[in-house]
Amino acid sequence: MRGLAVRIAWGKARVMVVIDAERAAEEMSDAVFEAQAGGYNDYRSGQPLPHMFADVPELAAAWELGRSFAAVSDEMEGCTGCHNDRGEPCPYHG
Repeated sequence: MRGLAVRIAWGKARVMVVIDAERAAEEMSDAVFEAQAGGYNDYRSGQPLPHMFADVPELAAAWELGRSFAAVSDEMEGCTGCHNDRGEPCPYHG
């Protein structure tokens, strides 16, 4: 099931807050990073937001960020301004 491992990692990190807040923050950050990577990959395969992220705003937002990054990457890949022979910066993407 897509997103299950990330959701489990997020849950463990939430419990860890009681034991070691610093470690919990690192584990939450790792889960957010994985959710973002999942969004990037899911954009490429056309998958919607995993159900496992639906009720965790942090994971859903990270997934959307990864998806947005993939969309911009695709846009830049086909942009003639980004791939010009003059060596000038693209007027649209910098």
